[in-house]
Amino acid sequence: MSWNTWLHSLNREYEAVHTAKEDAFWASMMGIGDAPVARALRQETELVWHRFLQDPDRLAGTEQALAEAEAAGAAEEPLQSLRGWVTTLRAHALASAEARELSEQIVAAEADLAAARGAMKLGYEGPDGFVESNSIALAVMVKNESDEALRKAAWEGLRSIEDHVLANGFIELVKQRNALARLHGFDSYYAWKVERTEQLTIDQIFGLLDDLEE
Repeated sequence: MSWNTWLHSLNREYEAVHTAKEDAFWASMMGIGDAPVARALRQETELVWHRFLQDPDRLAGTEQALAEAEAAGAAEEPLQSLRGWVTTLRAHALASAEARELSEQIVAAEADLAAARGAMKLGYEGPDGFVESNSIALAVMVKNESDEALRKAAWEGLRSIEDHVLANGFIELVKQRNALARLHGFDSYYAWKVERTEQLTIDQIFGLLDDLEE
């Protein structure tokens, strides 16, 4: 396959994968259609998207296409596209089958946690009983409500999210994420992700944040 054909194929395939993922995300978040079906489709399209980006063969093929395009003296626009793809795929590709399998387990765990969070009865205790609300409205109450008792009730409503996610798999999800990072020689998922995606170390990031704080 020529480098030009590879690039066009890569763009078309990713557009289809990403569009399906975003459509499923929108349907799930907006409550369109049957909720369990929407959540299952969201998880499925999320997995397809991850598999696309994590495929080491796709990275190798794109690196080869870039090398061929550079050797052929291709125009700057396709070269820029290929370089962008190489950067993106290097930030996501997982070389080992073990890492890819663990990544899929993480996607499933994230979907389960999101479903549990979505099913949570959120609100606050008002003078006349429980009042259903959402996190945005509760945050506004915490900042702006003149009644101290209601401000506290709104804060407790927000605080209940923490207990809920802790009881529904968040700790196990953190453990899985950190296990994936350790497969790649990092102590934590955060350290691994920021170095891969932002090309910065934790020390560099916190150094910038220290300067910002000062």
